[in-house]
Amino acid sequence: MDKEEKMIIGFGVILVTAMLAIMYIGIQRERELSKMAKAEGCEYLGRPRDVHRVMLWNCGGQVVQKLIPQRGSSK
Repeated sequence: MDKEEKMIIGFGVILVTAMLAIMYIGIQRERELSKMAKAEGCEYLGRPRDVHRVMLWNCGGQVVQKLIPQRGSSK
């Protein structure tokens, strides 16, 4: 392997590692939102794709939209 091939492989490893880290952060955030819903006696349904900062909860058979709190907020 020459130097150029090693650089390409190294760059690929860095990209894959970054992608895995971003996915992990996203999964952790979804778990956090699910715990918030359970704490209020609801079920976390997810986030709509076309609306940012909104999550959907099922509270007693009724779908409720709630704003996602920003990280580090007091709530």
